[in-house]
Amino acid sequence: MEKICVKTFGCSLNQADSDRIIANLLERGFIIVDNTDDAELVILNSCAVKGPTESKFFTLIDKLKKDGKKLVVAGCISQAMPEKLEDCSKIGTSQLDSISDVVDETLNGNIVSVLVKENKNKILMPSKRQNPLVEIIPISSGCLNNCTYCITKLARGGLYSYPIEDIVARAKKAISEGVKEIFLTSPDNGCYGFDFIDNKDRKINLSTLVRKVAELDGHFYIRIGMANPNHIMKIIDEFIDVLKLDKVYKFAHIPVQSGDNFVLEDMKREYSIEDYYYIVNKIKKAIPDITIATDIIVGYPTESEVAYQNTLTMIKDTKPNVANISRFWPRPHTPAAELKEIPGGEVKDRTITIKRSFEWESRRENQKWIGWEGVVLVTEEGKMGSFISRNMSYKPVIIIVDKVFVQVGEKYKVKVYEVTEHYLRAKLVE
Repeated sequence: MEKICVKTFGCSLNQADSDRIIANLLERGFIIVDNTDDAELVILNSCAVKGPTESKFFTLIDKLKKDGKKLVVAGCISQAMPEKLEDCSKIGTSQLDSISDVVDETLNGNIVSVLVKENKNKILMPSKRQNPLVEIIPISSGCLNNCTYCITKLARGGLYSYPIEDIVARAKKAISEGVKEIFLTSPDNGCYGFDFIDNKDRKINLSTLVRKVAELDGHFYIRIGMANPNHIMKIIDEFIDVLKLDKVYKFAHIPVQSGDNFVLEDMKREYSIEDYYYIVNKIKKAIPDITIATDIIVGYPTESEVAYQNTLTMIKDTKPNVANISRFWPRPHTPAAELKEIPGGEVKDRTITIKRSFEWESRRENQKWIGWEGVVLVTEEGKMGSFISRNMSYKPVIIIVDKVFVQVGEKYKVKVYEVTEHYLRAKLVE
């Protein structure tokens, strides 16, 4: 059979989609290869969130075309910007069960497009996980927000939550196969279940789902993916309760995007900076060792000097442990793309300053971990003889030790002796 290479851009949801693409192709007898040079056809699972990622994507397309490779484009670019892919086969974010048919047609020299916008339960599709210890489970597609800068909703549509029983069954199967981490992901975990017809009082929500998964037998941990502040506000007490569960990582990814209320309003984020402060402070008070992750967009077109300074103040006040900081990139077909941009040099300077401020605060926060002793789960081999592990706060802990003494998938007691702004370094404790 023909050799296929699958390349993934973007978020964990895209990685989960690629896992399903690969499983579908393997069932049909195709051979999956890692290198595009060895493939007859390449599937590019695309991301449309950031301009640089999109540029890298189209540069790769040009190269593959020159190399004579047949192409299928999946993911957000195919669904949101199909006009840029007229000479490529395309498949949408909800039609992955048709991937083998699209591949067959493309190998036969035809350019096909399967981009029907419909909601499907992808939990039921087979999956081939890339890391045998980590199961990435999409809990929904789409979202309820209408952020002015975001193109993802054009690709994935409105909120469509998958049934709890299907998600739990998927997790149970993965645990029986030796998985140690269950990663619950979606465009916005915070609004999970809000679209269920008989759920107007929101009794079924993200916390309900996490609790059900945590009740499963086995030795595993749950990582809860990104959840927007406006939805977490509605379930904050329940959310904190599940973060306290023994099988749940003390980790919360709550994207703030800006520290200024006027910018948040222009972005149509549907919460105030005071709401964000309230959420973070309440979680930290209940769970002192929590790891808070956030996202920040620098240089939104209406970000004034005062707004920029407010974002710097927010970083100093809330001290996020992880921050995905990126400059504003106008995305096609979004309202923000029509606004006059801030000069690039000014945005670059602001971005550098915000990143430095975060790194300073993060390193100071991480210094509190020096001397800590505790148990970590080794999840993968790193570079130069290192192993990457996680503690219960989902802190990345780097261990440098001979392979004889450490196995991926096992737990070890360690002691932290050094930190950076991004991770902890530790030694095994005998």
